[in-house]
Amino acid sequence: MKLEKYIEVNCNSQIWRLLINKNDYLLIETRDAEKKEVFFSVLDLQSKKIFMNNFQFDEKFWLGIDGFYDNIIFFHNFPKPDLPAHNEIIAFDILSKEIVWHNQQLAFLFVFEDVVYTYQQGFDGKLFFSVDSKSGNTIKQLTDSEFSRIQNEQRIEEDEKYFEYKFPEELSKLSAINYFDIAEEKVIGNLQSIDLENYILVSYNKELAAGKYSNIFRVFQKENKAEIFSRVLDADLDKLALDTFFVYKDLLFLIVEKKVLEIFRLEK
Repeated sequence: MKLEKYIEVNCNSQIWRLLINKNDYLLIETRDAEKKEVFFSVLDLQSKKIFMNNFQFDEKFWLGIDGFYDNIIFFHNFPKPDLPAHNEIIAFDILSKEIVWHNQQLAFLFVFEDVVYTYQQGFDGKLFFSVDSKSGNTIKQLTDSEFSRIQNEQRIEEDEKYFEYKFPEELSKLSAINYFDIAEEKVIGNLQSIDLENYILVSYNKELAAGKYSNIFRVFQKENKAEIFSRVLDADLDKLALDTFFVYKDLLFLIVEKKVLEIFRLEK
């Protein structure tokens, strides 16, 4: 396998969330907790075209992502800064960089086959509505049984999409010593790995001094245990880092120093 750097994205604040839609558009949410600012970037993983780069709305912080479908990002507001509940639906077009519709009565649930499924809190429970994803027009109110059937179909589709991802799992220290000396490396805490056909991707935290750590990423061949790639993902940590890498299709995603996203193409 050969690791070829494919894309590098430098962000102006900490990477908070990564979301890939069915078009292979990557949405990057970054947040600066001290300044209370949130930024959004979008690029096409196939063509590398950048649609948005560190884009910011008038609402600079209390805004979150509900979904990403085709060229529309669905955002929500918070009723109060200290409440986690979501309200309103703000549909934003990444091509025109404009809000194409805004519904203040409904809350987002999911998108399925060009339709946004939403709810409104009633006295006796939730009321479900279907909404056109492009126009924001309400299509109809759904019965509980109608909504349940559609939700099950959407979950099946969502589960199928996750087969394209590989996320890190815990790697035992007994398995890790087959590839490197964990004592010499001063490994602390759990190791994480992604198991590919002929290779294993490994991440771990290395103790530098009392209360200081670095996060290391390495790739080994399974057959001869040879290391073919190594990268320091974070050189100066006050706490242990986890979940700093994943694989999507033939792409490896690495989060470096919290603000840089490096994407490598995996070649056999």
